[in-house]
Parts: sequence; C-alpha cells; structure tokens
Amino acid sequence: MLIAEERKALVRRRLDDSNFYQFELSDPINLVDPLGLAADNPTTQPATPVSVNTRKGSHAVPGGTLSWALGEKGDTAGFVMNFTPDKGKCACTDITFVQVVKSTQGTGNNQVTTFPGKPGDKDNEDYYKQFLTKDGWMVDHLKQSGIPFYGVKRDHDNTKWIDLPGVGTLGNGPAGVDATMSDLPGFASTQVRAGKGDANATWEVFAICISTGKVLGGVTWGTSVEDKAGSPFLLHGGGDADFLADPTQEWKDAVAQWNTVANQGHGYFPFNPK
Repeated sequence: MLIAEERKALVRRRLDDSNFYQFELSDPINLVDPLGLAADNPTTQPATPVSVNTRKGSHAVPGGTLSWALGEKGDTAGFVMNFTPDKGKCACTDITFVQVVKSTQGTGNNQVTTFPGKPGDKDNEDYYKQFLTKDGWMVDHLKQSGIPFYGVKRDHDNTKWIDLPGVGTLGNGPAGVDATMSDLPGFASTQVRAGKGDANATWEVFAICISTGKVLGGVTWGTSVEDKAGSPFLLHGGGDADFLADPTQEWKDAVAQWNTVANQGHGYFPFNPK
C-alpha cells in the first residue's frame, strides 16, 4: 500500500507519462474500464501500448489544482485526472469526482443512445435507461453500485469512503492527499465501421467534495469514430481550453436524474452539488 507522498508522486508521473496504461499499473487487461465501456475483446491489446495524440491541461481551482491528460491507442482512449489540494487551503476530507456521459450511434437525426456493457444486452440497457436525462446524459457509474462517485467506494463496514483500486483514490485536503481517477473507454469492435452509423461519446467530469457538495472544477472530453472502413478513432476536448469552472446544465441534469432514482429507496447514495 502506498503512503500518501508515494501515491502523489506516482500519480504525477502517470499524468506526465504518454503511456496511459501505466496509470493502470501496466495491466490494461485486468484493471482498465471498470464501467464496461472498453472494446469487446481487451485481450487483443498489448500490455504496455504507448498512447498518441496526447492532450493535457491544468487549472487552479478552489482549494487546489486540477490536472488532466487524454490520449489514445487504437480504439481505446486514456483519460486521467488529478486534484492536488493546497495544504491549509482545502478543508475537504473526501474529494473525488462525478463524471457524466452521453454516448450515441447513428447518422443525422437517427441517433440512438448506446450503453455500457455488451451491445444488445436488454437487461443492461433497461438498467441504465432509468438514469438518462431527456437529452441522453447520465452519471457514469458501476452498474448496481449505488454510488455516483468515480474512483471511490464504501469500506467493508459501510462507514467511510475509501479508494477504488485501479480506478481512483480519495483526496484529503488537510492531509495533502491527491484525489485521482482514470478511465479507458472504447467502442466495441462489432459496433463501429459496420454500417451502424457514427459512434460518438462525450464526458464531463468534475472534482467534488462529497461531504459539502462543493464542485471544484472539471473538464470535458470525448471520442468518436466515423462509420466507414479505416476511419480513425478521434479524440475531442481534453485540452487546457476545455476546463469547466462551473457545472454545465447537462451535468446538473444528469446528477438530478441520479438523485431521482436514489430517492426512490433503492439504497443509492444521493449527491447534492452546491
């Protein structure tokens, strides 16, 4: 187990490294894409590919600094984000992230929402549909986890928030511990360049304080593949200019829809941003 300073140094090295799979400890097969958005046959991916088209950004936010990086290899993106608290200026002890996503496929006005997991899995799609806003956004989360936060989980006794191994770490301002998250989504190979329309996905992720609801700042990023043979896997956003100081309407709507489901008594944790 890494102590706080070792963990912070490791995260910073990962943000500076062009090998985004290094953020997953060079083990993309076992540790990447906990939300089931990656390519449908991850075993074909090399263990330590070098990503290309790297984009980075960093911005001062309330109580600290937000840093992020985005790259790609084949049909998989690599996104990492890090909130570094200013010791003595950040009182929050439970810093993490809330990420929302909109994923579609089709052409022109014939766009349909695509969901995490295996394409065509009706039970899976029915589960995620309850979290969709009218514009097709939803909180990016582990199925049936009941948690809207990206990179943390509850401990065994359900008394506190802890790191989610391979996905993220819980930040602590007074202790000077960074909050981190990573995501490596891709499109299923059977769904792209196969006459089913262009594939597009956009994410908006914000660092937040769980206990107070304070939103600290975020960024937007995305991927796309045109529906034609040999079309490239494209990155969108993820640069310094894509910083978001305040939550967008689609982010707020997705969180509100999450709370609508949570308030129905399913044992889901609500989150009320302020």
